[in-house]
Parts: sequence; C-alpha cells; structure tokens
Amino acid sequence: MTYPDTHNRPTGRKEANMASSTTTRKPPTETENGWTATTLNKRSTGADRNADIVLVAAVIAMGLLAGLFYAFDVAVMPGLTAADDRTLVDAMQQMIDLPAFP
Repeated sequence: MTYPDTHNRPTGRKEANMASSTTTRKPPTETENGWTATTLNKRSTGADRNADIVLVAAVIAMGLLAGLFYAFDVAVMPGLTAADDRTLVDAMQQMIDLPAFP
C-alpha cells in the first residue's frame, strides 16, 4: 500500500497530544536565604569545579603542543627540505635518537 501523502502515513509510534498533556508549572519558591530552588540546582559542586580546572589545563596543554608542532613545521622543515634526501633522513634519525627518549 502506498501513501501519497507522507503526513498521514502511520509511523508505528504514539503521537503526543500536547493539548491534553500540558500542565501548569508552579513558580519556584524562595528559601530562607533568598535562593530559589532552580538556582540551587544550578550551583556547581566541587567535582564540577575540579573537572573545569582539568578541562582548562588540557585545552592550554593542547594549544601549547599545537604551537610547538607549528613552530617545528615553520622553522625546521623548510631547512630540511632544502637539503638532499640523505641529509633529511640522517637529521630525522638523530632527532629520534635523542638521549631524552632512550
């Protein structure tokens, strides 16, 4: 069976009737110190603050590493491309064999 009109095609799921399912919301009540219930729920905990600090540190570290790679690309690679192939291979092998990375 074909349905020329896609709006009338059955979907196999219940359609929501928004007119009958709407309810009125109560306004938030104030607590003794003036904070509303929704404001109290939005306040961050210590774990959220720690996660934010770690996220900021990770973003800064990634930015510094990206800058390091970009500086290498701009400063070292043009000089290596001007040399012959054997010099390029020797230079790269010596960079890999640094004593900092045994």
